[in-house]
Amino acid sequence: METEVNEFRAELKAPLDAAVAQLAELDMARIRKLLSRSPIAAIQLMFECCVYLLGSSDVSMRAVRQATHDANFCVRLGQLDVTALTDEHVAFLTHRLDQIKMSVEHMYRVSDIGGTLLSYLQQSVRFWKRHREDLCPRYERVQRLKENNTQQSLELGLKQREARQLLSLIHI
Repeated sequence: METEVNEFRAELKAPLDAAVAQLAELDMARIRKLLSRSPIAAIQLMFECCVYLLGSSDVSMRAVRQATHDANFCVRLGQLDVTALTDEHVAFLTHRLDQIKMSVEHMYRVSDIGGTLLSYLQQSVRFWKRHREDLCPRYERVQRLKENNTQQSLELGLKQREARQLLSLIHI
């Protein structure tokens, strides 16, 4: 059962892993160049989401530009443990992503950087929700089954020992 849950998790996480791989390929010089101009609102919103995910409460364009001066910006974003996001994080992301009103495909036509970020952010939210709704209950069930199995094994061991003691009394 645990193997099945782990396989299910890997299946659910595959789109997020693909988005993380694309994120790792982004060129920071191109990102900085994109941000040096006034990016369209959708791209600005995505960068604000990224900065927020990395722990900043300031999501202004100044904060975004400052955060992207870190050469490891995309690496840090890709290493983020999506399952550790809070309800507040996901509500913030969902609200901002709802404002974008573009599909990933359309965003890729506007900007490959924007398309990659939008894909990553959407996959992060999807995985978080599926993890919370589907995986956590499955992991909890597996844990309960393991605990029940351990308890039953202990009880069986005690009963076997009692049975051996009774048999030894009968043979006396």
